[in-house]
Amino acid sequence: MVRSHALSFSCQWLGRWTNPLPPDAKWRYKKAPDYDLTNATFETTKSTDWAPDSLEGLIQNLVKNWEKEASYKVDPKEWRTISQESYSFHINGGPGMSADDMLQVGTYNALIGEAGIKGVYETKEMDFSKSHKLFKGAMKTFNWEVIEVLGAPPKVSVKWRHWGMLPFPFHFPRRQNLTKQQVP
Repeated sequence: MVRSHALSFSCQWLGRWTNPLPPDAKWRYKKAPDYDLTNATFETTKSTDWAPDSLEGLIQNLVKNWEKEASYKVDPKEWRTISQESYSFHINGGPGMSADDMLQVGTYNALIGEAGIKGVYETKEMDFSKSHKLFKGAMKTFNWEVIEVLGAPPKVSVKWRHWGMLPFPFHFPRRQNLTKQQVP
């Protein structure tokens, strides 16, 4: 499954990460997540090869690290990938969300949008924990890459690709009664 989208976001320049993660960071499951399999899969399935110091490479690493923080750090004040004062997340021109808003509705729900996917994925029926259990359980790796950067800092638009392999047959839980629907 491959989904390509355009994403606009604003960020303040943060530079390269040279400091190790703080030992007292508050992680969702008490420790930093292991992205070794995802990183290895990314290297063999990516369609681009950006130089690490290119704008594309920097944005790609910024967004990948943002995803790690947004998915696993329970306190958005510890997110090092955003400007705490000006962060606002928008999808397809919709209303902005703060980091706290994203954690309340769930990052996957924020990315999919309030309408969800009718009959398949109803965001109103999924909280943060349920949505992450579904997606992380369905795809052991779920990669993200920059395809193209439009504009220049501090505000850019990004064409991107997000992909993963579903094991087949895969069953999506449906609605609150959790009956399952097979995807061919």
